[in-house]
Amino acid sequence: MASGNDSERREQPVVIIPGMPAAPEPCLLPSGHWSPETHYRTAYAQLKVDGIRGLFVRGHVVTRHALPFDAMLHCLPGLIELERSFGQPMVIDGEYQEPGGFNDTLAAHKRGVGEGVFWIFDAVPYAEWAKNRFVSPLCNRIPLLMDKIEALNNPFIGGLPMWEVDADEAQGMAQDAWDEGFEGLVIKDAYSRYVRGRANVWAKLKREQSVDLMIFDVAESRTGRPVLLGRMGRRVI
Repeated sequence: MASGNDSERREQPVVIIPGMPAAPEPCLLPSGHWSPETHYRTAYAQLKVDGIRGLFVRGHVVTRHALPFDAMLHCLPGLIELERSFGQPMVIDGEYQEPGGFNDTLAAHKRGVGEGVFWIFDAVPYAEWAKNRFVSPLCNRIPLLMDKIEALNNPFIGGLPMWEVDADEAQGMAQDAWDEGFEGLVIKDAYSRYVRGRANVWAKLKREQSVDLMIFDVAESRTGRPVLLGRMGRRVI
C-alpha cells in the first residue's frame, strides 16, 4: 500500500486531532505473511483491495501518517452518517480505491481529488482508541459494521466482509479473490481486539509469483547463505 514519500510527508501539514498521537497508528500487518503453520485457531478471511490506507477520525479523513486525504473528501458525508449510526464518535479504518485501480488511486491522492470508494474493514469507538484499550473482539465488531454499511447504501462507502476460514481453505479463497481482481486476503484472529500499531493478529496471504530463469552462477549472501543467480532477458535476478 502506498502512503506517500518522505518529501510529501514533510510538505503536507499533519492533521492535529485532540487526544491522538502525531500519527493515528492504525492496526498494521506484521512483517511476515500468512502460512498454514501460523493460522489462527479461529480465523476470519477478509478481502483486501489494492488501494491506499485511510482513516476517518473526529470528522477528518487522513492517511495512516495523519496527512490530509483530500481525494477522500467526497466520502466524508457518508462516513459522518455512518458514525452517527453508532451513536458515538468512531475511528473508521479502511482502504481507498479509485475505479481504475492502484495507479489511478495514487494519482487521485496526489491531485487531492477523487471519485473512488472507501472500503471499510474495521471500526472502533474513539474513546477506546484514545485510551489504546479496546473491548470488542473482531467477531463481534465486523458483522455489526457490515450491517450498518449495508443500511447506509452510500455509493462511496463499501464494506469488506469476512468469512470464517480454516488453514486448508485459505489458499483457495485467496485464489478466488485474486481471480475477482482483489489484492488478496487478510487472515485475522477472530477473537482479537483492535491493536494500534504493528501486531500479529492480522496476516496477509501473499500471492506467490514465479518466473522461469536460466541459472548461471551461485553467490554468497551477506549472511553466508548460497544464492542462485538467474537471468531474465538482460536482468540478473
